[in-house]
Amino acid sequence: MDEQFSEHLRNIYLELRDFEPSRQMYTAEDIYNEDEIVSFSQFVRTFYAATEISTNHSLINNEVFFDDFYDQDFFYEQHEANLLPYGPAFLALLGDDVYVERFKLHLHENAGVRLIVANLTKREDWLDLLSYDRCCMVRAEVADNLNVSERALGMLVQDPFSHVRDIAEQRLMRTQPVQTDFIKNFDISDCVCSPQAKEILIGDFFLSNGLDIPVVTQAFEEEASEFRPWHWATQPFPTPWQDYSLVESVEYLKGPIPDQYSLNHAGHGINSYSLNFRYALGDIAVFAQSAWGGAYQSASAQADAWDELQSRLSSLMIRMPVDGLDSSYVRKYLIVYSNFRIGDKVEFWEQSNGTWTQLEKLNTFDLIVEYLNMSYGLEKDRHYYHGLLDESDED
Repeated sequence: MDEQFSEHLRNIYLELRDFEPSRQMYTAEDIYNEDEIVSFSQFVRTFYAATEISTNHSLINNEVFFDDFYDQDFFYEQHEANLLPYGPAFLALLGDDVYVERFKLHLHENAGVRLIVANLTKREDWLDLLSYDRCCMVRAEVADNLNVSERALGMLVQDPFSHVRDIAEQRLMRTQPVQTDFIKNFDISDCVCSPQAKEILIGDFFLSNGLDIPVVTQAFEEEASEFRPWHWATQPFPTPWQDYSLVESVEYLKGPIPDQYSLNHAGHGINSYSLNFRYALGDIAVFAQSAWGGAYQSASAQADAWDELQSRLSSLMIRMPVDGLDSSYVRKYLIVYSNFRIGDKVEFWEQSNGTWTQLEKLNTFDLIVEYLNMSYGLEKDRHYYHGLLDESDED
């Protein structure tokens, strides 16, 4: 990067440091909107040279943990994290959580910006959220951050990317590596952020067992990987076991999450197994599981139950308006179904101003579809649903 660009960064930094808005040419909003794409490794070096911030201190007295990791730029050539918008990256590199929260940099659509936040922040809640990130490089930074929780490290030692797993194991000081019989050894070139041609044979498993496949958009199909046997998804976490256990994955879906698709089979023993489906696109998040694979269960009855579930979900999802894939945010609706944990009823949750409320009277797929049609102005009169929901409030 040339001296003119370096001087530009220095001027921005000095004006932000001045804290006198009347004298500033650049507001934080102006900087955030600078979307010229730059090389990650070159920008980091130019930023520190221009601002003269010590690699041990940031603008607001936060510690910075940059090290020689960023000199290894061989893996950035084809990785999304190598190319980032310099405005959001500049604000993230300041290491000030005020800017991160103000502009939601920890949820930014660019992996390089999220990677910087994962490296610099001391916020355990953000690190917990980023431990689920679709990008393996972001998860590696989470594992390496001194403020990461034991919960997140315990999850990341199961990461299908060996680079992430190695860091998490070192942090936990494990003397023996995690058994990897059911964990693949992906490298950085396998990350969803790296453009590549992949052949994901989801259909083979389902067709061979006479099962319907949940509806999948072309974008999800292109981004999906087989992270473990019988685990096809756009991101490795939550794991199949977390999905099987239901509660953790449902709570995860209530937070700010990226668009995602996951399909897996998990369980324990000889009779406790399920097919699990997790999905988020547009306003809708879905978690659905159906018992399948138990030694003492009727295979045909379980297959029929799964196929009926997929028919219901497909009918619901194809009706919902979607503008396209988006960055992480909190969804408006959450549908939860499990025929062996919840029973025949469906849980329908609606989010408003960050608060989730279960609409208990909307407990079948038919009622939920009608309500969503109403919400998007497609069908029945709004008063019909208002009366139904008023009844639930009285119970």
